[in-house]
Amino acid sequence: MPKTKKPVVYSTGEKREFLVVKRNDFIQKSRHQLTVQEQKIVLYMISRIKPDDKDFMEQEFSTPEFCRICDIDAGNGGNYTYLKATVQKLRDRSVWVRTDDNKEILFGWISRAVVDHNTGKITLRFDESLKPYLLDLKKNFTTYNLSYTLSMKSQYGIRLFELLKSYLYKDSKKKRVSFTLDELKHMLFAQSYKQGGHFKTRVLEPAIKEINELTDYHVTYELTKTDRAYTDVHFVFSEKTLEERMAKLDYKKMQETVQERNHQKGISRASVNKAMKADARIVRSDQPTLDLL
Repeated sequence: MPKTKKPVVYSTGEKREFLVVKRNDFIQKSRHQLTVQEQKIVLYMISRIKPDDKDFMEQEFSTPEFCRICDIDAGNGGNYTYLKATVQKLRDRSVWVRTDDNKEILFGWISRAVVDHNTGKITLRFDESLKPYLLDLKKNFTTYNLSYTLSMKSQYGIRLFELLKSYLYKDSKKKRVSFTLDELKHMLFAQSYKQGGHFKTRVLEPAIKEINELTDYHVTYELTKTDRAYTDVHFVFSEKTLEERMAKLDYKKMQETVQERNHQKGISRASVNKAMKADARIVRSDQPTLDLL
C-alpha cells in the first residue's frame, strides 16, 4: 500500500497572512454553484497550499477552526452536524472548466473527506484534477488575501471579486472589463434571474457592496441596454488608494478592540457593530454601555 501522507494542521490565527492563488483561466473559464460556506472552505484550503507544493496534502481542521473560518457560532451544539453536512455537500459538488479547444471538463473539488467523531476533526483533500490550476503556478495567476472573502455573505460577491481581480494581472492599477449580461449570468451561475433589473438588485449590487466594503479594491459598474432590455455590463475595477486602505484598516482595528473589550460584558458583536456604525460614541439607553476607545 502507498505510504499515507501525514495531514497538515493549520492555525486560523495565521489567516491574515494566507493568500489564495489560482490560475487565471481557471477563474475565468470555470463554472460552479458553491454556497458561501462551501466557497470559504475551498478558499481556506487553497490558501494553505505552499508555493513549492507538487502534490495536494490532506488538510486537517478542528471543528472550532472550521466554525471560525465559516463565520459560524462555535458555541452552537448543532454546528458539528451542520459542518458534517456541509462537507458532504462539498464532496458531492463539481466544477465545469472550459478548455481552449472548446471542450468542457467536469470534475469534483474534494477527493476525500474524513470526519473523526472521536476528536471532532475534519480531514479534506483536493481532487487531483485541480493540480494544473492550483499547484506550481509560475505565470498568469491571480493572488489575493484570504481575509477579503471570509467576511462576505454573498456567494456572488466572492465569485465576482476573484473574477474581476483575475483581469488585473497585466495592469495592477485599474481595469475595465465588460461582459454581456447572459455571459456574466452564466459565469456566476445566476441564470435564474431572467430580468436584468432582478439581476442588478439581487446579484450585482449586493456583490459590489461587499467588494467595496471588505476588500482593498473598488468597483463601479454600468448596465447598458439594447432597445429596452439590459444586454451588457461594464466594470471599472481598481485598487483603493493608500489613504483609503489605511482608513479601513484603522477602523477595523478599533472595531476588533472594542468587540474584545465588550465580550466580557455580555454584549454581542452584532450590537457593537451596530452601535459603531451609527456613532462610535452614542449607544441606545436601553443597552449596556460599550467600552469604547
